[in-house]
Amino acid sequence: MNIRVLLIHRDKNIYWTISNALTRAGFITFHASSGDEGIDVLNQIDPGVVVINVNEGITGRKNILKEIKKNPRTSVIAVGNNLKSQAVKEIIELGAIYISVKSLEINKLIKTINESVKYNKSLAISV
Repeated sequence: MNIRVLLIHRDKNIYWTISNALTRAGFITFHASSGDEGIDVLNQIDPGVVVINVNEGITGRKNILKEIKKNPRTSVIAVGNNLKSQAVKEIIELGAIYISVKSLEINKLIKTINESVKYNKSLAISV
């Protein structure tokens, strides 16, 4: 069983770095460079986990998170740094797991994805 992970991040270089590490860890990755594109990809692939960069000023962050959480099988991991406490509170209230990172911490991300899968076994999608 492989887990499909949708990465929403506008920087393709960072996406490829994360994607390569997640692929080596056994995940299947997909990319969207904006929240709107992410919603389109989300509806096409039914991922188990969505990792969204919440630092980039992605328009309509709240709407995007609400749309993702319409599927109860999908975990959302919001990655950011130096967010104000109100923004973090909002992200968590919308059902996302928030990871504060100062730099690209791939091992922390992989651990969080695995933990989210462990606690919601319905995330495992056979491909």
